Parts: sequence; structure tokens; C-alpha cells
Amino acid sequence: ENMAWFTPEELPENKYSIFGRDGVKNLAEGLNLPFLGPIPLLQGLRESCDVGNISSLHNEHTGKYFDEITANLMNGLSLIKK
Repeated sequence: ENMAWFTPEELPENKYSIFGRDGVKNLAEGLNLPFLGPIPLLQGLRESCDVGNISSLHNEHTGKYFDEITANLMNGLSLIKK
């Protein structure tokens, strides 16, 4: 769920769901599909991805979200019967 919430850099404890809350999670549940995880709207992440710098996907602030999504994806793939 991209842009799941916005957290201003000067207020790191605050989360603002400016595009609604749990939309993709609810859709996935309704379709009986796994929800892989949320990605917050972070200015630094947006800026670096806009210029093709994907190293920001692995920093201490954003890496945890992508690690969670990757783990959930791998877990889901391991459940698929061959």
C-alpha cells in the first residue's frame, strides 16, 4: 500500500492518513489475497526514487518497510503448491 500515511520529518511520531486508511489491506482481504504491507509517503524516499537512486530503499528509515514486504512476499510464495 503505497503512500499509506505521511509522517513529517519534524514530527516523526505523527502519522497522517491523507489518502484514507487501510484501502489496499481491505481490498486484499475482500479478494482473499495477502496484504504485503504499507509504505509511507516519505519525502526523502520520493526524491531519491524520482532520480533512480534506489539505495534509499535500504536505509534505516525506509528499509524496514521494504524488508517486511519482501518477507511477506517470500512467505506467500513458499505457500504455493507446485
